[in-house]
Amino acid sequence: MNKKLALFPMTRDLCAVARYSHLFDGYTLHAAVVLPSLRLGGKDICTIDGGSPTDIVLVNYSENIIDECDVVYIDYCENLTSLQLYERVIDCANKLGKDVVLSRQLSILLGKTTEVSPISDMPVVDAFFECTIPVLSVLTQGANTNQFAVELAIRDHFVKMGYNIKQVGTHESSQFFGFDSQPSFMYENRDAYQKILLFNQYIKNLTADGNPDLLILGVSEPVMKHNTKILQGLGVSPFIMTSAVRSDLSVYCMHYAKSISKYIKEVALYCNYRLDSNVKFFNIANVTDTVDDNFVKLNYTNLPSRYVMQGIVDEIEVDDFCIFTALENESVANACKIMEDMLAGNVKYML
Repeated sequence: MNKKLALFPMTRDLCAVARYSHLFDGYTLHAAVVLPSLRLGGKDICTIDGGSPTDIVLVNYSENIIDECDVVYIDYCENLTSLQLYERVIDCANKLGKDVVLSRQLSILLGKTTEVSPISDMPVVDAFFECTIPVLSVLTQGANTNQFAVELAIRDHFVKMGYNIKQVGTHESSQFFGFDSQPSFMYENRDAYQKILLFNQYIKNLTADGNPDLLILGVSEPVMKHNTKILQGLGVSPFIMTSAVRSDLSVYCMHYAKSISKYIKEVALYCNYRLDSNVKFFNIANVTDTVDDNFVKLNYTNLPSRYVMQGIVDEIEVDDFCIFTALENESVANACKIMEDMLAGNVKYML
């Protein structure tokens, strides 16, 4: 019997989880939960992420909602900074005997795990495995680019088409879909050389069984710093992961901005030479980013995805790239079909 899952509080990434809940493995979506003070109860989840409407309605948090489910997944939301709020929800779920799963960021903020995990006894094998199946990677510019929605959309397409998929996701909720998130050694205090070899071995083991047709690789963290004060991890994790396994085709998830065709070309070159990633697809999120006056913080503004779609048509020169937005069903479906054609070796695809 499937376990009933509640998601709290609904963030952009958790809206993606809800949108693709039909892909759950062993779970059913019971509730997409928001705080009553937000006055979003009864509204579609598209109110939060700005995408196409769904049949999934937001529900207000209450003890009864928690009592009705089996598992509560709790994420951190930048708009809800009171850690006591999360502690109260966790205590409520524990009191009712529910399983509680926390995002890594929330676990760190609550002091339930360390920023860097202790080094495990996993041996480093000084050898390199060449992946023999197609690899489709998903890269990102930063937070709020709908990266996990893209990963799930690609999975949905290829599963429906009958392909056997192996996948590594960028979000801890990957476990609810039956695939893995980032392995724990990526957070250990090891040097990049060791992590590259370990991740390469990890991919070898992941793809060894079941004769998979495709590996979907969600690449965690942004590919580069934003500026000298907003470092975003300096692109270290993407460098490690893409050095460990070469991608045949890549998607880059980015924020919306006007006149970005030049930026697209430069990013494609950067990813090619820095990350050995062949970026042909750009997901334009329905979010814009601006830097504060001190250049130390990024602020995000949500836009309707239909507005972004119109901007893509009017302002972006496509050239050799496929441009889409993940939260518009037709747009992402067309992009996934092109990905399938390209990976299958059909050079006569239409952009």
